[in-house]
This record gives sequence, C-alpha cells and structure tokens, in this order.
Amino acid sequence: MVTDSYVSSPELCAVCHSLFNPSENAHDADENDLGIRYYEQRTYEEWVDSVYPSQDRTCITCHMSRATGPAVRDGDEYTDLAVHNFVGGN
Repeated sequence: MVTDSYVSSPELCAVCHSLFNPSENAHDADENDLGIRYYEQRTYEEWVDSVYPSQDRTCITCHMSRATGPAVRDGDEYTDLAVHNFVGGN
C-alpha cells in the first residue's frame, strides 16, 4: 500500500478552502481599498489562526468520521477509514 501524509493534511483542504478573488481587493466599511486580496473563503486561515493546530486537531479530525471496512469493493478491511460525510458542510 502506498500512502502520503499530504492526503490527510490541512494543506490539502486549503487548496479548496482558501479562496480569494485575484481581481478584487478587500474594502473597509467606507469602501476604502485595503490593498489586500479579497478572500471569499478563509476557512484554512481561520484554522491556522485557531488553537486547533496546537491540539493536533485537523480538518479531518472534526469533519470526517471514522469507520471500519474495505476501501474498495472486495478489498482489504481497514480499521481507520475517513468517511466522506463532512459533518458541518453545507
């Protein structure tokens, strides 16, 4: 079996959960340009700035429940599969 720690890393989640609009800058309440990119979604950055990284809690820890079973039909049984149900997703 070939594994890669990147697949279960928060950095993989960041690929889709750190979105910005490269053609739009952020503005304050008075419409002044702040000179920084406008983030449409900052989920990864919010995680980085939280206490969770220091507690070894990742996106998968909270958002993907664990199960036992085969990863593919008629495959070997695993005891720690990540179920792709994404608790808290919309």
